[in-house]
Amino acid sequence: ALALAANYRSHTVEPEALVITSDEGRLTLRFHTPQALEVHLEPEGDRQLASFSITQPAVPQGATLTESAESLVYGT
Repeated sequence: ALALAANYRSHTVEPEALVITSDEGRLTLRFHTPQALEVHLEPEGDRQLASFSITQPAVPQGATLTESAESLVYGT
């Protein structure tokens, strides 16, 4: 079966997160350690609570965003 991807609309960089908006909702990416990335999907019309588990205390990490015409690269 063919799986279709959401259509990208925009993105914003917040102090400790990257938020990507599509026609299907919002996707928030937030690093808690350099090896632990929180991925929170909020589909249009639904509210989901964030859920994750890591072994170290969660300390928000600074991250960088590199943009090109074809891609976004977000990392620590």
